[in-house]
Amino acid sequence: PLCGPRFRITRGNTNSYHPKLTALGAMLADGMDHRSLNKFVRRYGTMEQKGRWATDDVKTGGTMSERKVLLNPPKEVPGLSPTLFVQHLADKCVFLELGDLGLPLVELEERPVFVRMDPDHEQAYGTFHVDLEAEMKRQYALGNTKAFAQFIPAVVNAANQPYRSQTVWLSEEDAVAFAATQLESAWTPKERQLVSDVQAELEQGRRCVVYVRYSGDALQDKRVTAVLQQAGIRAETLSATVAPEDRVAWLERSLERGVDVVVCNAKLVEVGLDLLSHPSLFFYQFTDEIATMRQAARRAWRIGQHRPCKVFYYLYQGTYEMAQMSRMLAKRSHAMLLEGRLDRSEVAEFTAKDAQSASTYAIAHCLGDVADLSSQWRAMADKDIPQGVTLLSEERFRGEIGRAMQRLAEETKRMAGVSPSEESPCLTLQDTSVSVSVAQKAPLPMEPEVTLGEWKKRLPDKAKKVLKKQGVGDDQLLLFAL
Repeated sequence: PLCGPRFRITRGNTNSYHPKLTALGAMLADGMDHRSLNKFVRRYGTMEQKGRWATDDVKTGGTMSERKVLLNPPKEVPGLSPTLFVQHLADKCVFLELGDLGLPLVELEERPVFVRMDPDHEQAYGTFHVDLEAEMKRQYALGNTKAFAQFIPAVVNAANQPYRSQTVWLSEEDAVAFAATQLESAWTPKERQLVSDVQAELEQGRRCVVYVRYSGDALQDKRVTAVLQQAGIRAETLSATVAPEDRVAWLERSLERGVDVVVCNAKLVEVGLDLLSHPSLFFYQFTDEIATMRQAARRAWRIGQHRPCKVFYYLYQGTYEMAQMSRMLAKRSHAMLLEGRLDRSEVAEFTAKDAQSASTYAIAHCLGDVADLSSQWRAMADKDIPQGVTLLSEERFRGEIGRAMQRLAEETKRMAGVSPSEESPCLTLQDTSVSVSVAQKAPLPMEPEVTLGEWKKRLPDKAKKVLKKQGVGDDQLLLFAL
């Protein structure tokens, strides 16, 4: 939000807007002033209240259950009421996209990687997929509305873990089993492909992050980490036990330990974890949440990145992962339609024409044309670039970024009413230009010269307190550091 000549950084919580709107007198008509923060949050914000089952007689858990639920105090979470935007923000805001800043970015490549299963695994998977679908259809016809709930994790894990047997129970008597086709000590074709690609990236001095989907009971993240370590690659797992506010520090410590590859669930980077030090990203498994996938795929490609970024998507041919990719194409196209990056005629190009007439669980739905699916994904990735953003090679980017930052700094000072002769108290553009020009004359180091964590440690104590109080994110810090 832009109020007069001043900017305010917010973290998505409603209370971030209260001081500025109160100072402008915008809340007087609603009967609120600077002392009405709680009332403001309750009316225009989003509150979350969690609870746990307990024996305390607090509140009945349900009309048919005698269990009790103990509720925690409500707390505010990020989220704004549409009423707040319409009544108080729309006429006081300036909305900026990445292209509006006039800053170039390095090249971004998205590449699907199709892998063939071993013959024995392929035959066992096909039988399991068909039998599971048939039994789930039968159970659904008998009135089991949750019959298909286990289908996706079952078939995806059967494709990615041929060394692990599994049994899917659909009722007390009915089950479908998948028998392991190889020893756990043997590598799968996808694992062999992943090791080969990661080693190729590391030889170019490019650290990597590998995303998985099923990191709970399936332990897919632990398995991938173990395989990479067996190949002599320094890899570690970022688990969900690391609190969101501690993940940046964890990543900084991993760099200090010399870790080259981080393996984690894609949802763990939703909180805003920047991966500037890891320009190569690998989706070992697809996620069915389009927002999570798009956010995770762009964690390295952002302001401050000077290395070309690559995103690899791995999937087994002839498995449900092919159907997942087709579905993600459709979801991505509709998301981009809402953002104004595609029109309706273009959306039709990326939506399966027979999606309504054929069961998405059928094995036939997983036998798409590899070349066609790959070209569609690449075409979609090319369109999923913010309008106005110029992509440059690494060499051209190093020469252009200094001039672009200079133009942005001058325009920002002009809008803020600051004389061009006045110096900024934070990091200056000249410092950035020097570091870029020096980097051109020397080989790219494996370790970044100054990491975000190191820069934050150098801040004065007063500045750290202000940043913590206002909840300033790391992506916003990077913009101002530049």
